[in-house]
Amino acid sequence: MRTHTQIICLAAAVIGLQGCAGLSGPATSNAPALAFSAPAAGETKAAAIPVITLFFNEALDPASVNAIELKLDPTRIIDIAEREYDAKARVLTLRLAAPLPLATHVALNMSGLKNEKGQSVSTIDLKFTTDDTYRYRGIEFQDGRISGYFEEWRESHEGEEVNYNVNYINSGSDQVWFTGDDEISRYVRTRSTAEGTLEATFVAPGADGTWLTDDDVPESYTRLRSSDTLYQSALYQGPGPDGVWFTDDDASDNCALQSSEGDEEQSVTLYKRSRQGADNQCFTADDVILEVNRDEQKSQGDKVRTASWVYSHPGADGLWETADDQVSAFSVSDYDDETSAVANYASPGKDGVWLTQDDRLSDYSITTTKEGLTRTVFYRDPGYDGLWRTADDIPYGYSEERSDADAHNIYSKEVNNPGPDGVWFTQDDLLASHAKSETDENGNFSRWISYSSPGPDREPFTYDDLINEYYTSTISADRESIEEAGFRAPGADGVWFTEDDTPTTLSRRWERQDEETQRSLSATYNTQTAATVGQISDDAITYYSVSESQAGYYMDASYQSPGPDGQWLTADDTPATMTLNYSDPQE
Repeated sequence: MRTHTQIICLAAAVIGLQGCAGLSGPATSNAPALAFSAPAAGETKAAAIPVITLFFNEALDPASVNAIELKLDPTRIIDIAEREYDAKARVLTLRLAAPLPLATHVALNMSGLKNEKGQSVSTIDLKFTTDDTYRYRGIEFQDGRISGYFEEWRESHEGEEVNYNVNYINSGSDQVWFTGDDEISRYVRTRSTAEGTLEATFVAPGADGTWLTDDDVPESYTRLRSSDTLYQSALYQGPGPDGVWFTDDDASDNCALQSSEGDEEQSVTLYKRSRQGADNQCFTADDVILEVNRDEQKSQGDKVRTASWVYSHPGADGLWETADDQVSAFSVSDYDDETSAVANYASPGKDGVWLTQDDRLSDYSITTTKEGLTRTVFYRDPGYDGLWRTADDIPYGYSEERSDADAHNIYSKEVNNPGPDGVWFTQDDLLASHAKSETDENGNFSRWISYSSPGPDREPFTYDDLINEYYTSTISADRESIEEAGFRAPGADGVWFTEDDTPTTLSRRWERQDEETQRSLSATYNTQTAATVGQISDDAITYYSVSESQAGYYMDASYQSPGPDGQWLTADDTPATMTLNYSDPQE
């Protein structure tokens, strides 16, 4: 058995959900008792997973967790593979040796538990019905109450795979969630065969008034077909002249095709967007093509070129994909080990023909990386000779980034003016912005400083630089939390990097990991009541979020209030929003 005392866990999320039908119960009592459970009592679509989670109104005696017996009915004992008890949140997670059976009325009987005072917990009789298939379920909460949920499941029928994704928005007439009368808002059904996939969205139950039947009303559907070299999709938003969905006259003005040929050394990829022609079929000869984009990549040794064309008109012959197709945009990217160049073309030049020597550039950039320094220079003027890519091309700016041996950014700067001498890449170039990073004694990132000016000496990264803002990152000694803060002003003393600097943001992030569980928590603090970094009190929290994943479920939640006890990071914190995802144990 493992016992844990964690900052936050699933129970902390659910304990605050008082009054939630299907997951509710008294939060406190004079006697130790079960407060909540998942699956919930009375549930008729319980996920058949190997996990049962119990939330108690009082802390348990950890020793009694070892003694608990779990019976499916008065005679059959269920094998518990692991018991995990979180004392702080008062949650007991029972991991079963095998999933619960499908489509089964389950009556679980549990006894032997005691609280910390030695008082026996009332015998727990938990009755629910498991679903008839394995489902992925996501439960959504808003302001401490269930607001809806979604489910996904698969079915197989004679070579056809059918996947359902169903959204529920109301607990139905019985006011109990996860029962047969829960109200559906919409669902997506995906049918896949060897020939392709049809994905349809349904928004109403049809004439029979029953959801998930053949007469449900679609909103739209997409036909998909793919292979290693071809991807086709056609979106249909109406039933066509015959008024019947999923027939040959359904109209699509969004037929998308991607095809590729070649290999890693040399390849061409074609993207086409079109609408149906007179035959009401996508991907046939009479399609009206709206746009064609062609990417071409050539590789010779270490040199690579990628080119992209966008076509706007089929040309005088009226036929697409012939020699006279009109190009509206053209760009080329060239790469080698240390240099990359990106060129954008504005017109085909005097000859009126694209992809010839006189094509006219609109702008281009060249990026070089050498010994940890990356510089990108931007050009949009060919200079006095009127010829692009010659020595007199005039930059309109450049950027630089310096990295260390571990690829950590040391500094960055952007230059937008050559300075008084009118010559680029000299000492008097004027900076638009510059910033640098600092590390602590262990080599961890600790501070990023952004400057507004290099100061009177015009030298960046010297003592007289004018600071615009900075932010810090501090790792705790146990390496389980990271404190981050941003600052916009030096405070009353007028000196940066002192205790009265004015924060703009303040947060702390925790990480928890073990072999089976991943937990993380991120909290945002009130910068007015916790203005001194390094002395943050948890009382100053204004908002926090938490995520947790374990075998069988994943949780993501945000919290808006510390709950009745007034203390943050305790079991009664009130969630603002939360999603609990229960997955298929067979995956």
